[in-house]
Amino acid sequence: MTSPPPVSPTRANLRRLCAIRAMVLAGLSAGLLLLTRVDGPDSTFWPLTSTLTLFGIGTLLSCWRSYWVLPIAEAEFFAHLLFDLVIFTAVLYFSGGATNPLVSYYLVPIAIAAATLPRRLTWAITLLSLAAYTLLMQVYVPLEPLSPHTTHHQEPHTWFDLHILGMWLNFAVSAGFITYFVVRMVEAVRERDARIQRHLDEERRIEQVLSIASLAAGTAHELGTPLNSIQILADELHEQLDDHEELRPQLTSLRHAVDQCRNTLRKLVATAETGTGNEWRQVVLKPHLQQVLELWRLTRPRTEFHIELDGPSGAQVQLHVSVDQTLANLINNAVDASPERVDIAARWDASRLRLTIRDFGSGLDTAVLEQVGNAVLTTKRHGLGIGLLLSKANLERLGGTITLSNAPDGGTCAEVILPLIASNYRDGKETHTDH
Repeated sequence: MTSPPPVSPTRANLRRLCAIRAMVLAGLSAGLLLLTRVDGPDSTFWPLTSTLTLFGIGTLLSCWRSYWVLPIAEAEFFAHLLFDLVIFTAVLYFSGGATNPLVSYYLVPIAIAAATLPRRLTWAITLLSLAAYTLLMQVYVPLEPLSPHTTHHQEPHTWFDLHILGMWLNFAVSAGFITYFVVRMVEAVRERDARIQRHLDEERRIEQVLSIASLAAGTAHELGTPLNSIQILADELHEQLDDHEELRPQLTSLRHAVDQCRNTLRKLVATAETGTGNEWRQVVLKPHLQQVLELWRLTRPRTEFHIELDGPSGAQVQLHVSVDQTLANLINNAVDASPERVDIAARWDASRLRLTIRDFGSGLDTAVLEQVGNAVLTTKRHGLGIGLLLSKANLERLGGTITLSNAPDGGTCAEVILPLIASNYRDGKETHTDH
């Protein structure tokens, strides 16, 4: 038996608001009936009855709305609170205005807004409540049981007016305190929850990476035997079909691909056996990038690569050994999405490398872009979905970032920013374009 989907916080808040409305409606209706029995119906009976009826209809509609499939936005919940303010202001207008002790109920929607809505909407509710309270001090229909009595030594209404002014001042201060402090506390709780969620997501991603890494070494040993068989067969085919000119490029590419796989497995096994994974090497950046891209191009001879390298040609940096495989993963994804053409641009200075890999495929959906690199996710038919996950984890471990976006004219663009540790830096700038 499947459990029902969880109720969103805004939907749950609307249902709680409907419950509060029902209790308030019951209390106001009981008070109206009590006054009618004591003093009999007066000129405000029917206006109050109509207002409370409208309040009841609005409550039923809001309760019905809370069970719709459509999501409830914060702006809609704000509109529900505005409805409460309008109805309650109308009730107070026909029942003594600011002289009615129930005027303090304005603090309830303020407190609800402070706990559920953003700061700007909460302040809007607060200011509108204060404006309504102020208006009701001057414009209202007097209610006889709440009318002021004159005293023997004072002007009529003097003490009563001071009492009303004191109530207004108390309300204004209380509303300000509620809005300021409750909003700050709610924002702090939300920030804490967001940090906890980010931490949980990061832990889950690290667990996925560690699980993959723990299986990698064993898988490398298991792949060694069939890879040796493939290499033997490739060498035999190369010897037997050496006279066939049309097959020579394909056989050469096959042998290069096998060699690359064997080198990758050797590096993986060596890293797993040392258990460090913290090996750095000093390289001259431009020739090293040229070599990495050249070797990769041999494995995909049918893809047209447009390569641009722009930076100091003599810059020597400390580069982690895992960077090459990370770049290879990204290039492999681009070639899979766009087998005909891939653009690669690298720019660097003494402190940072910016690498852009652009394919010309169909691009990615927005939902996929948000999840890429955070979970095992793939849009390829035979993909494992771990390439981007490992690439992002490795770059972040080295202080870098990776950003994926859809290009305006089609395709996907992967941008890598990696801080560099310069060991020797010489000025000079050279641009190389390879077609």
